[in-house]
Amino acid sequence: EMVLLDVGANTGCFSLLAAEPPPHRVIAFEPASANFEVLRLNIEANNLQHRITPLNLGLWNASSALRMCSLAAQGLSGMSRLLGPEESGAEGMFGAACHVEEVKLSSLDLVCAEEGRGCGRVVFIKIDAEGSELPVLQGAAAILRRDKPQ
Repeated sequence: EMVLLDVGANTGCFSLLAAEPPPHRVIAFEPASANFEVLRLNIEANNLQHRITPLNLGLWNASSALRMCSLAAQGLSGMSRLLGPEESGAEGMFGAACHVEEVKLSSLDLVCAEEGRGCGRVVFIKIDAEGSELPVLQGAAAILRRDKPQ
């Protein structure tokens, strides 16, 4: 089965477009809870539950949990970033206060190796990880070697 990955899926615009036409499926990764809820609702509203698998998880180079600053509550769903250990999140982004939440992270290689999950043959990866693209790719080394996606 051919699989497209949407890393940093946000509310699902790319996932919805990528789900058609067959014969592939989409795995959509979104760590921010507010964005994930909209992503899930968009999948249901478009009756694409059989083609898109949403995961409330961020991709990284290892399993971890970090704090994320999100401006989704201010209507800026695409504005999120992981906070460093010294950052409280009180400084916000672009002059706006952010919502801080702890998000789960894992590597793509670990996610695809999980019993029963399987990622099929990954043919394409879209990554919008707000500056965390390198750790995402580092955590996907085995998939990149195996499938050589675009």
